[in-house]
Amino acid sequence: MILTTCIQSIAFAAFLVFPEGDSKGLQGELKTAYEALQTNDYAKALKGFKGLADKNDKKALLAMGRIYQQGLPGKDGVQPDLKAAEGYYRKASAAGEEAAGLELAVILLGDAADAKRQKEGQDLLKTAAEKSSKAMLLLGQLQANGQGFTQDLSAARENFEKAASKGEGEAYNFLAQMYESGKGVKQSLQDAVDNYENAAKLDSVTSMLKLGNIYANGVKDGDKELIKPDLAKAKSYLQTAAAKEDDKKHGTTGTMNLAAFYELYEKKPEDALAAYKKAAEIGDYNAMVKVGNMLTDGQGTAKNPESAFKSYLASTAETESGKLSGSPAGMMAVSISYEKGTGVKADPAKAKQWLMYSAIGGYAPAMRQLGVNYKDGKSALKDIVASITWLQKALAAGDAESAMILSEMLEKGESDLPQDFRQSNALLTKVAEAGSPEAQLRLANNNYEGKGTSKDVIRAYALLLAAGDYEPAKKKREEVVKTLTKEQIAEANKEVDRMRNKPSAAVAPADAKGADKAK
Repeated sequence: MILTTCIQSIAFAAFLVFPEGDSKGLQGELKTAYEALQTNDYAKALKGFKGLADKNDKKALLAMGRIYQQGLPGKDGVQPDLKAAEGYYRKASAAGEEAAGLELAVILLGDAADAKRQKEGQDLLKTAAEKSSKAMLLLGQLQANGQGFTQDLSAARENFEKAASKGEGEAYNFLAQMYESGKGVKQSLQDAVDNYENAAKLDSVTSMLKLGNIYANGVKDGDKELIKPDLAKAKSYLQTAAAKEDDKKHGTTGTMNLAAFYELYEKKPEDALAAYKKAAEIGDYNAMVKVGNMLTDGQGTAKNPESAFKSYLASTAETESGKLSGSPAGMMAVSISYEKGTGVKADPAKAKQWLMYSAIGGYAPAMRQLGVNYKDGKSALKDIVASITWLQKALAAGDAESAMILSEMLEKGESDLPQDFRQSNALLTKVAEAGSPEAQLRLANNNYEGKGTSKDVIRAYALLLAAGDYEPAKKKREEVVKTLTKEQIAEANKEVDRMRNKPSAAVAPADAKGADKAK
């Protein structure tokens, strides 16, 4: 079991410098420095905090420690420096700042190569946990994960329970994870839900999102319904989570989940679009792509390809220096816009350029399309080596359609690629196991005819059964069943049960029509 934390990131849920809530009581020069930091005036913030830290102000020492631990961007910022951070934390801890002791413990526990420093970190945290609920929570997390400590789920649960009793919402969240997984406790979904709800009452956004998912879909154990779907409850939890994301400091996870709920469960595209726009305004690149898609399709609004293109372009975060970050999916959408001339003047050269950006950014559909372009000689010289390279990259990223294309190339002996039915079947098997009816049909045909494998009519029929209502598979099934005995049909049914219970391959199932769902 891995709970949602790690030593390096415990302190950085949000870049607030001070623990949640502690910033409200800041006064004088400390408040001025903090406000400068919040408005990205890093030079002023650093000068203010440094001046107070030199006077041994414990809050300023804590601030300087956190700044050096995670760094500040830009010419007026600083690079991360754990040695400098440790020095400030030691001074702040000696001055009585409890939070600094926890941060110091995190740094020491992260030094796995030095047993002495690890022991100091362990002792610091254990001592802090005797009186601090936050330290109890942190200690429980590390014990559960075996980070900096020997894994001890019993001790972790005890610390979570103590921290929860003192009002730490995230402690309930971690207890819920334990009950849900059955690790360290007897598995109980009801106890998990109870703990998630307790965490949500204490403003745990993570638990609100979890409850939103549970109540939206319900939970079953086989045919037994453990928790019935309750869309009203799901919506309430997601709305509460989204309401806490009113600025760039608190992320957009709740708002994005709420938007998806409106879109998929309530079928209210207008509400979904409004929520996606809110997340986009906060800076979520994926939300910008969703807004672009909805404007392109006219979902929840009139079609507006020009605005859609602007939203796609915004998602790529193109800088003045020409460097790109942001959404590779948005980059592909920009490429398609230039290719088709939707929302912008068609420009094949720019379409090619943006497709390459997206592929380099790791977007599997773009890598696949680039592979296809090299295979077909479309917008690029025909290059079978480059084609295979990009298709394999897409496959490694979990793109099942790339496996389908590669298998067909191997089956046909594309260009200089030698024909290889065995390799083709191996690729098809991965996708078939992931649930693609098209792959199941193709593999069934090969098994039935003995292409690249020994002829196996029972497995062929089992694959056709697994393909379900996929029309081409149904037609083939009707043809094949006429050639089988009752015993063979019975064995095929057993085989399809074994196939369905087998863990699937690490690829997403390909669409039955092989169509890419991305814009």
